[in-house]
Amino acid sequence: MKRVIVFLLLAAVILLSGCSKAVVTEGDGITLPVTKDLPAERKMKKIEILITPPDYDKVRYEAGIYIQNVLSKIGIESELKTMDVGSMVNIIRTPPWDYDVYIKGWGETADRVDPHNFLYNLLHSSNAKAKGLNRTLHKNPEYDAIIEKAERKMDLKERQEGIYEAQKFLSEEVGFTTLYFEDKWQAYNSKRISNVLIHNGMGINSNYTLKNLKINGDDQILKIAERRDIDRLNPISSSLFIDRQLMDKIYDSLLALDGDNNVVPNAASSWKIIDDKTVDVVLQDGLTFHDGHPLTAEDVKFTYEYSIKWKITRFLNYIKPIDSISIIDKNTIRFKLKEPAGYFVPSALTSISILPKHSWEGLTEREGIASPHDWANETPIGSGPFKFTYRRAGEEIRLDAFKEYHDPVSYEAIIQIPFSNPDTIMEGLKNGTVDLLSQPHLHSQQVTDLKTADNVEVTTTTSIGFSLLGLNLSRAPFNDVNFRKALIHAIDFDDLVEITSEGYTTPGGAGMIISPANKFWYNPDLAKYDYNTAKTVEILSDAGYAWDADGNFYLPE
Repeated sequence: MKRVIVFLLLAAVILLSGCSKAVVTEGDGITLPVTKDLPAERKMKKIEILITPPDYDKVRYEAGIYIQNVLSKIGIESELKTMDVGSMVNIIRTPPWDYDVYIKGWGETADRVDPHNFLYNLLHSSNAKAKGLNRTLHKNPEYDAIIEKAERKMDLKERQEGIYEAQKFLSEEVGFTTLYFEDKWQAYNSKRISNVLIHNGMGINSNYTLKNLKINGDDQILKIAERRDIDRLNPISSSLFIDRQLMDKIYDSLLALDGDNNVVPNAASSWKIIDDKTVDVVLQDGLTFHDGHPLTAEDVKFTYEYSIKWKITRFLNYIKPIDSISIIDKNTIRFKLKEPAGYFVPSALTSISILPKHSWEGLTEREGIASPHDWANETPIGSGPFKFTYRRAGEEIRLDAFKEYHDPVSYEAIIQIPFSNPDTIMEGLKNGTVDLLSQPHLHSQQVTDLKTADNVEVTTTTSIGFSLLGLNLSRAPFNDVNFRKALIHAIDFDDLVEITSEGYTTPGGAGMIISPANKFWYNPDLAKYDYNTAKTVEILSDAGYAWDADGNFYLPE
């Protein structure tokens, strides 16, 4: 197995007076200029890099080590602070946002195909708030204006031009940095299941795949291996990727995405854009919830109005443009928008879980809770392709096929099993106790290993999901564009991918938040930052950063 030495030792610091120009030594070392008599209060403190442990995601953890070495080269001391993903999310989305740097992933869900969900939700300043999605605290009025203008375009081509402009701006200000796109290497038991259709950018654990696959033999229960247990069963407060995947199986949406990410009918048989501020949606006939109650236009109206009333964080940015909702006839719902919103149909109508009005109306009074976000919802009732049967925490979750669904699956049930050890999942695939691997993404050694098993098929698709270098943009030095540009020049993204995954992921970069796999929306013409450590030192020196004789990093005056 080819392995690459991550970094050479930091070059010896040459004692110079003043702030002379930096000189790059042969190889990967850096000679840092030295300034005498720097005040102690300017010295950069040791920072923490929040990260999940290696048994959760080996590639991401090694990427953390890579970034730690990059920081060390420019004199910044850091440590990796491992924690479970739930604890990390709580820190980075909750005041006082007490973190320096984090490395985390955004997985691939249907609503994230539309660029609004990354370019607006993760980066507009209005979302830099408690439980908001802007967890790097990116606040730039100029960027806000660009993305707002783009999102008011109902014409697809005009909106694409605005989305391209937003990406270009991000790359120029280094407002967001993707380390790599998490190409989905997954696997399934080819002896047990067939007709496994890969969802482009999503993989094989999407509703599109699950609706189409067939199970061979008498045992008609699909066993899916996951890398951890779920956190919540509440569709409006679930924030972890694994929770959202499960909720998408239990709860239905008006529209959906096909295997090529085109918007198609789902619970709705059709939709029509009447004008720039009016969208009509027509429900299919005979829809029911899992408990037998009919699903009507009233439930749809209630769901969207309930989301507005309670400011449901997960849906808030999709429903923001809604001015009013009315029922035209028994199956037709009309959405009136406050202003044109090009993302409304592909985001709001594909991602919002239809709630049963008879269960959620009056919920807070009935359960004695302050908000529906707080509801445990231990026996969720939806209208999706699978209905909740039971959960044994830490062991398994069973979902039975909903035979009254408008597009039912052919098999009996899903059992979702959390594994803490990826090696156990590999063995489960090979010995037949597991049918399909959802997470983690397989790394190169696992792919090679599984390809030798005669009952396992390995699949791959470039993901729309990614792992990012999350900088707290409200703190020095990360709030300085000069520092961010210097840091980008110190990262060799091709090398990072080779070292951490042996090329089994796609390199990222500054402003690269839209995956190259999302071809219509991806702007290939972004600002370029070559790997150039001499440029790193030059930018930092010119911006007033400095180093002492021991190579310690100092902030500008």
